[in-house]
Amino acid sequence: MATDEEFVIEARLDQYVQRLRNRRGLTQKEAAAKCNTGLTTFRKIEQGETSGYGDSVLSAIAEVLCDTEDERSHLWALAGRPEFSAAQRAISAVGSISKIMRQFDAYPIAYMDFEWTIREANQRYDEAYPGIVTAPSMPEWLMFDPRARLVCPDWWREIESLVAVTRHLLTDPVLGEGVRALLEKLKPSPTFRMVWESGLVYTQRPSPYRRVWVPSTETMVIFEEFLLPVAMGGVLVLNIPVDGDDADALADLDWGLRNYSVPRAGR
Repeated sequence: MATDEEFVIEARLDQYVQRLRNRRGLTQKEAAAKCNTGLTTFRKIEQGETSGYGDSVLSAIAEVLCDTEDERSHLWALAGRPEFSAAQRAISAVGSISKIMRQFDAYPIAYMDFEWTIREANQRYDEAYPGIVTAPSMPEWLMFDPRARLVCPDWWREIESLVAVTRHLLTDPVLGEGVRALLEKLKPSPTFRMVWESGLVYTQRPSPYRRVWVPSTETMVIFEEFLLPVAMGGVLVLNIPVDGDDADALADLDWGLRNYSVPRAGR
């Protein structure tokens, strides 16, 4: 794993294409041939040049080197051609945040700004995630607060999802700088660096379900999490309990637990 001096958080197309090519074990010449692209053009991309090639070249590279839709979307975003940014997905909210939250007070709900800080939360949310309301940000709570491991039995999966999603959000024209500042705060964690260096990327959380041990009631609950963007910025985070016999939720959780891509490690 890279040292503090070597570890750099970057979101650049040239680095990403090189990472994907190396994962395939290909030379530049071999990758260019598989992509039906000239070697000179391929080298230009890996050297950071942003002109001299079109969407057809990017499409070919994505088809040959990317394994998932998340990776393909991330490549397009790094090339400055995202389908739409996270900030553009915001929907208009009718009434104040507090008024909306009162309508869902029967469930854990919170308002999180674009800096990932919980600005407002009801008591149920505070009880489900102890310490998160007073934490500098949700990711910092998850990474550094020992209570996060207590209430999240699938803690590693949560960390993996968090890091993979923030990697993609670095490409967002509105959110990118804020995300970079957040990642600098997470960088001291060896766990963060291990997941980051794996190259994993998600355009969104791969599962809406989360298992949570609620200390106040000493019960295990499966929540389905809904992120509702609001026009003023940020999102409403709504957790609705799922019946323990819900086959879809349990199957989805099982899939996630069986598909870690990074080995467990201490912080």
